[in-house]
Amino acid sequence: MKRLTKIITENLRIVATNVHIRFEDNLVSRPDSQFNMGIVLESLNYSMTNSSFERVFLNLDDKKQEQRSFSMLELKQAAFYWNPNSLDNWSTSREFASQSAAKIIEQSRKYVEALKKRHH
Repeated sequence: MKRLTKIITENLRIVATNVHIRFEDNLVSRPDSQFNMGIVLESLNYSMTNSSFERVFLNLDDKKQEQRSFSMLELKQAAFYWNPNSLDNWSTSREFASQSAAKIIEQSRKYVEALKKRHH
């Protein structure tokens, strides 16, 4: 079982698309103001590679022969935002709390599009 676990973890691949992670602080860390921040990614692609940085599946023997680990991280359209003294924290809105997951995702998409237009 240990050997199988090692092979799986050494050949890790992560692919994520259309990611928006948002954190809101509603008067917790500072009682006089609230803020929000977020990370937006069009895509994230992480994978193990060979020494030529080609995405390949390497078995344990190949890894031992290389004597090193190689990996690649690719980000497309990555952004970080920070809104100090924010007045528009979504979680304080009763309307937001009653929305379905699909509507929250749509609101997030519109918010990100507005950020792109404002700052590009």
